[in-house]
Amino acid sequence: MYKVNVSEKIITPLKKLSFSDKGLKERYDLQEWIDKNPECLCTSEGERLLIIQKEYDGFDGTYERLDLLALDQNSNLVIIENKTDDSGTDVNWQAIKYTAYCSTLKTEEIIDIYQDYLIKYGRGNESASENILSFLNEEQIDDLNLNTNQRTVLVAAKFSKEVTATSLWLFGKGIPIECYKVSLFEIGKEIIFHVDKIIPLKDSEEYVIKKAAKELESAKKSSSNNETYLKKKEFFIRLKEEYKKIDSFFDDATPSPGSWFCSWHLGCSFEFWPRKNGPGVKLNISTANSIEVFNALFAEKEKIEEEIGHEIHWNRKDQKSQIIEYSDNTMSFDNEEDWPRMIEFMCTEMNKFVKTFNPRLDKIIKKK
Repeated sequence: MYKVNVSEKIITPLKKLSFSDKGLKERYDLQEWIDKNPECLCTSEGERLLIIQKEYDGFDGTYERLDLLALDQNSNLVIIENKTDDSGTDVNWQAIKYTAYCSTLKTEEIIDIYQDYLIKYGRGNESASENILSFLNEEQIDDLNLNTNQRTVLVAAKFSKEVTATSLWLFGKGIPIECYKVSLFEIGKEIIFHVDKIIPLKDSEEYVIKKAAKELESAKKSSSNNETYLKKKEFFIRLKEEYKKIDSFFDDATPSPGSWFCSWHLGCSFEFWPRKNGPGVKLNISTANSIEVFNALFAEKEKIEEEIGHEIHWNRKDQKSQIIEYSDNTMSFDNEEDWPRMIEFMCTEMNKFVKTFNPRLDKIIKKK
């Protein structure tokens, strides 16, 4: 930081101080400055904080206490931890621990905490609920829904690499954590107090938040996909055991990492097909001459459907023609109560497919 001499067009560096140089303390000085002017931790125009407690120690089963507790204008609790010199290496853990403690606080409890603060510091004639309503621009106490989320704010004169690396990682994962570096400078007999937000940097904050949201959404999808795969694997294991009671055609088959379970015969796959809107079985013709094989089978359409006992769907494609059997939509894979009926249906229909098509495939493909 520099002092500017406009007339001579020069700048002179200000003398930088440590808090200890002036005998300034974390609790009795830095904490008081922030308490009386919390906007020093606000970087956006119009942003405000409402301090609702100092040295809060209302944690069950522990004597720990956090430095400052505040509300922001989005009804979030803000947990503020201060260090006048080095942040140390465990400040992240300490602050996150306090944030976790505070995450369970209900609206009524927060109002009581603030009212205690007002009484303790000579403002007992004020109403905590009215102050909060005014701060949040709300009209009715019933409209208050405080502690919708929590923010962790670390304030220190110096941050260790362990703290900044951890904070960046947490913020990148969508956890609201901020680091503010405070500095003291001397100009004559005056002391200048400077606050600099170092995590997240303002220019990158929106990008990091969007990136974290995208990663979170991807993680949710990945988790959902993995859960679906495990469910299908369990379904196919049950299905395989039931089909063994009918025939050995699927004894050597295993479920794929996708959504099917099939067994092959002469380049054609017989596939079980569980779906949200009903189970199905398929015959996929994937031979080099799939169209010719399909046409040969289709020439016997009426006889084949008579043997199966009902109409089936014939879908001719250049690379992989399909002959498909659908059920009605009264069963769904998503409903595990439907699984026994689905398995019974699929085993019965697949056995018809195997018995009806395999002999014909032997004749058509082997002949060619």
